[in-house]
Amino acid sequence: QRELEKGKVPTKVTKKSMQRDVAKLVSNYDTERSKIRGGVAEDSTPLPSGNVNASSASAADDGHHVSASGVSASIAALEGKGGRGARLHMPSSMEDRHVGRRARVAFKQFSSDNLQKIKEEKPNMRISQYNDLLWERWQKSPLNPFVQRAEARAADVVDREKNWML
Repeated sequence: QRELEKGKVPTKVTKKSMQRDVAKLVSNYDTERSKIRGGVAEDSTPLPSGNVNASSASAADDGHHVSASGVSASIAALEGKGGRGARLHMPSSMEDRHVGRRARVAFKQFSSDNLQKIKEEKPNMRISQYNDLLWERWQKSPLNPFVQRAEARAADVVDREKNWML
């Protein structure tokens, strides 16, 4: 900038000079901003004290916590099995959160259960053909979480339409 003000064409701009100029601009900006704010720090909220992870009344009321005693009970509670000494508190909206993961596990179970039946019904097919048949049946299966969700939404729409007409 200095050379442009004097009417000279800059010969070479180095990375170091660019960094120095940017650092100077940022420091000027910070000083101007602190003058405007009156020297008050950006975040003046006090830091929490004590154990913030300890269960409190507000954490217990939101319904998103797991309480368990022991390692095996904790693992069982987190997996949703709710073993001995474990209590899982999860609202229904949380169940729909990971429908893709549930679908993947459910499809593996569905395919292991139905592959033998399909092989008995239609012998002498290739594995890819069996997989295609499994997938087609899975798309229509009531065990598919996506189908369950679509049916629930369709039922809600029908209920809303019935209530609207009344």
